[in-house]
Parts: sequence; structure tokens; C-alpha cells
Amino acid sequence: MARSFNTIKSEIKTAVRTYPSLNDFKFPEEGGSSVGVFNLLITIMASAILTFEVILDVFKEDVQGLALSAVSCNAKWLQGQILAFQYGDIIQIGDDYVPYYTVPDVSKQIITRCAVVEGTWVTIKVAKGTVGSLGPLTTPELDALKDYYFGTNFNEGIGIAGITPAFVSENPDRMKVTASIYYQAQSDPAVVKAAVIAAIDGFFETFQDTNFDGTVFIISLTDAIQAVAGVTQVVYSAIEGRDSATPVGSGTAVDFQGSYQTVAGYLISEDTASHTLDDTLTMVPQG
Repeated sequence: MARSFNTIKSEIKTAVRTYPSLNDFKFPEEGGSSVGVFNLLITIMASAILTFEVILDVFKEDVQGLALSAVSCNAKWLQGQILAFQYGDIIQIGDDYVPYYTVPDVSKQIITRCAVVEGTWVTIKVAKGTVGSLGPLTTPELDALKDYYFGTNFNEGIGIAGITPAFVSENPDRMKVTASIYYQAQSDPAVVKAAVIAAIDGFFETFQDTNFDGTVFIISLTDAIQAVAGVTQVVYSAIEGRDSATPVGSGTAVDFQGSYQTVAGYLISEDTASHTLDDTLTMVPQG
């Protein structure tokens, strides 16, 4: 990023003072003339450097723009193309092999979360909606997305030759948290419990927003709970993570110091009756 004119001029003056032979030349703030040849040269040089740095910034932006629009076919590029999917429109492939829509329309970009998971094979996980109310694509929407990637007999898709990804768009995973919440005895346990439940749900929402298909680290969940006013300690009895197709009680046991990898790419707290946070959190006054 280009430095300011005053910053450049100040750095030139600092550099000048490293040469004892120039000590007789005074800057305006030292009583020298602002229009003297010495200070005019510094001003001209600072202006020239500023102009060069501004031009260089523009050049960098142009190069970055070309790089971002180029067909790199890496996971980040593919994620961007999935997010650009317009439901109901037909994708076009330009002469430069860059996919585009004849009429760009953000209102048709129904996918709001996407993760491209690389491993033995590639998995593309997607969801639509807003944070806190994410959900899966409908069957017609998911079918259209697959055609967008693979192409059809009538048009090309954006897909990468030789890579046949699995598409995942499911309801959120659930996490059942059974724990004793120790709180300051002078606090109202009902108020603290409500705040803890809100903190856990808020943590899962933040995960949806910033770490779609990332790993849920339990230590971060613990930090969110212990940040609640009045909470002194969290002691877990059990933590279970499950995808929406697995019944409660048959999910994955999660280590209290470990992590959980979502299947759908996002999760909420367990919402099965008698297994919700209100049922599984026990409030204990700190003695």
C-alpha cells in the first residue's frame, strides 16, 4: 500500500541525516528555506516516490484481479464457483474457459455456505439460508447444482476433468452436551443457565458463519461457556455429536479435550425432546 506523502518525506529527511556532509543543509522546521533547492529536491523526490507507489498499487490490484478470475481449478476456486451458482439459469463457458452467466443475478445465488473437502476423494458440502437458520438444498436445487458441475448433453459444466465429487447438503448435525455448570452461589441459577444455553447456541452459530465444515474444538466450546458471567467451572459428563440421520444416543462420543468433525458442515445443539440443553445442563452452586 502506498505510503502518504508526509511519511515518505519524513523518511527521506531521516535518511539525509545519516550523511554528516549534509548537516549544513537545514529543513524548514530547522530554520531552512521551504523554497530552497535542497528542500525542493526532497519535495520533488517524495512526490515522485508517492506517484510510483500509487501506480504500483493499481498494478497489483490488476494482477490480483486477473489471478482471481483465472481458472485455477483449486479448492478455493471451486468453492467460489459453487457460491456463484444461480438456480434457474444456465452457466456459460467463455473462450477463456472462465464460467459466467449471461445475466449475473445475486438473488438467484441460493448457496450461502460451501466447503470443498479434499482427501482420498473430493466432497462438496453446501447449505442455504442465513446463520442460525441454515438448511439443505431441496432435491431440485441439488440436482441443478450437480448439472451445473457435471454439465449435461446440452451444455458444459464447471467441473474439473477427472474429479467426480460427492455432494452433501443435509440438515445440521446435532451436539448433545451433558455437563455440570458451577456458578457463583449469589447468582440466579435460572439466569446463568439461560445465558449458558445462549452462549452454546451462539458458539454453534459462529461456527456456521466462520468455519463451515471445520472442526469443532471442545476447548473453544468450554471457553464460550466459561465466558458467561457467574460461571466458575464446567465439568462435562458426556458430549455426543451426530448427523441428522442418526438417532440421539447413537451418535459419536466426543472427547472432552478433543474435537468433532461435522457431516453436514454445520451443527446446532441437540433439539430432541428431553435431550436439549435445558435437560442436560445441571446447575451447581460453587461452594
